[in-house]
Amino acid sequence: MLATCSQNDLLRIIQTIGVPTFAMDVMDDDLFHYAALNGRLEEITGLFTPAVLGRTPSEVLSPAQAAALEQRCRNCVRLRGTLEYEH
Repeated sequence: MLATCSQNDLLRIIQTIGVPTFAMDVMDDDLFHYAALNGRLEEITGLFTPAVLGRTPSEVLSPAQAAALEQRCRNCVRLRGTLEYEH
C-alpha cells in the first residue's frame, strides 16, 4: 500500500504512527532516499522532513550511521516488508 501512495498520503499515514517512523524511496541504483519522517522521529533526531526529503542517508547522517541504516534498508528490501528496531 505505501509503495503506491502519493507523498502527501504517505506523510499523512506515517504522522498517525506514535513511534519514530520514516519511509524511504528505493532507487534503481541501490540508493535509498528519504520519502517521509513522522513528527516523533523529527522530535527525537532533530531531522526534519523538508531538510532530508529526497536525500540519501549518507547526505544526512554520519558515515557510520548511514552505513548501518542503508544495510537495514537493504534487509528490508530483501525481506519485502517493514523492519522494526530499537536504537
